[in-house]
Amino acid sequence: MLVRFKENSSLAKRQQVLDYLSKIGSYITYDELIANSDKFILNMFNRRLPLPIFMLIISTFSFISVTALAVNSKLKDYRVYFLCGCSRKKCMASIFSAVGLVGLLSGLVNTLYVFLYPFLLRNGYMRYITDSDMAMEKDMILYIIFYILLCIGLSLLIPLSRISRRTLIQIYGEKP
Repeated sequence: MLVRFKENSSLAKRQQVLDYLSKIGSYITYDELIANSDKFILNMFNRRLPLPIFMLIISTFSFISVTALAVNSKLKDYRVYFLCGCSRKKCMASIFSAVGLVGLLSGLVNTLYVFLYPFLLRNGYMRYITDSDMAMEKDMILYIIFYILLCIGLSLLIPLSRISRRTLIQIYGEKP
């Protein structure tokens, strides 16, 4: 029950209502409600947020590491492309398409999950996997796209630094 006092009510009348509420149960003021809510939210963040952040950091470093390994293993092929006359832009476009394909697939899986989550939850497929109070909103798709573009951008810095500042002879002379 929510009690709201009129602005012109006297202090004695307010105290009388509060005494009555104390007699039949308990009450908290608006300020106490806000303070308790803030404590609850902070406690919830402290318990639930570290694991997703840890997993996000691990997946970011894993994605960048896999990209670096793939580019290093394909460096011999890029040397041949350079010798055959392929420009740096076309080589970077080839690298971007390979990296972008991995990012696109992971983004597609996450986007499908966000769209299908309400259906899966409603039909009982998710009851053993996750809590029902998990927030899966369509606004998250923008964050997923931003994260994937950030990962692709960071992972493209590695081949860009390996290819962009070297001449064809330097690139060909490197050991794979």
